Amino acid sequence: MDEVRVCTTPTEALNAFHRYQRRRGHQASTQRAYDQFLEPFAVWLGNSGFDRVDARDIEFGWLAHWSEAFQARWSREPSTRHVRNHLTALKVFFNFLDRFGYLRSNPMRRIDRPAIVKRTPDWLSVDEDAAMLGAVSTPLERILVPLLRWTGMRSSEAEALRWQNVRFADQEIWITTSKTPGGRRVIPIFDPLMPVLEEWHRRRDSRAVTGEQCFVLATSSGKPLSHTQVWVSVKRVAHRAGVRRQVAPDRGGMNVSAVSPHTLRRTFASDLFNRGARLEVISRLLGHSETRTTEASYAQLLDARISWEARSAYARQTQTQYQTPVTVSP
Repeated sequence: MDEVRVCTTPTEALNAFHRYQRRRGHQASTQRAYDQFLEPFAVWLGNSGFDRVDARDIEFGWLAHWSEAFQARWSREPSTRHVRNHLTALKVFFNFLDRFGYLRSNPMRRIDRPAIVKRTPDWLSVDEDAAMLGAVSTPLERILVPLLRWTGMRSSEAEALRWQNVRFADQEIWITTSKTPGGRRVIPIFDPLMPVLEEWHRRRDSRAVTGEQCFVLATSSGKPLSHTQVWVSVKRVAHRAGVRRQVAPDRGGMNVSAVSPHTLRRTFASDLFNRGARLEVISRLLGHSETRTTEASYAQLLDARISWEARSAYARQTQTQYQTPVTVSP
């Protein structure tokens, strides 16, 4: 009750929302994803109370202001997906305010989120995959790209990975910090990754940054890599490999390839599909809470696999049928 009373400004309400999210077990990565939209929104509101904000203020005031600022910074309009993520953050925040009595009415109930047209799955082809793995140059690139490629980890999971969760003896990586509680899982260290991990461990050990609590992907000072550093590194390697190069649309000129860390995650899964791994196994390795998520992402490969297995079964049955000796009664 006291917490509700002190939330008189947007900043105080945002702090209360953060505490609420942490108590519900939401990961820091989720909070950061929301805050990229909510913090500027709170600044824009100033000392205005949330109970005075209506749908027109959000649609024609804040969203118009945010879109103009985005276009000025990036020289393009925000994508439909980015707008949808923005509105999702506002919706979750205002639902919190509404639930605990901050609002007379929830303005987000009047605002629709744009529909998303699903993008074509962006896993790498065999040639692209080999080109990227062969284009790593710096010590950091030599661990970062194979780690994402051969584990299927989300970028945020790789950034949070500590040496205590790399079990060399058992050839396993334990994911203990994930997007959702269901994302906590064990990933085998596949043969192509093991020597890379061991070499990186030796290199970090020589600099005394391989203690159990040390981050695997860390700077020379031991600080974990930021999401931007991971993203830029993958883009740089892909561009050097000649994989899906593009004219950088961002002002900083960093987005030089259409490949992203998530592309490597999808490549990990598509490779396992093509090797015959079951959907349930791949879903668990990816940290999906249910197989429907995996199936939706890899429907094309799944359909092809089903067709191949059906044809193989038919061919085996046909071969057996015609090879079976025919017994003729005397």
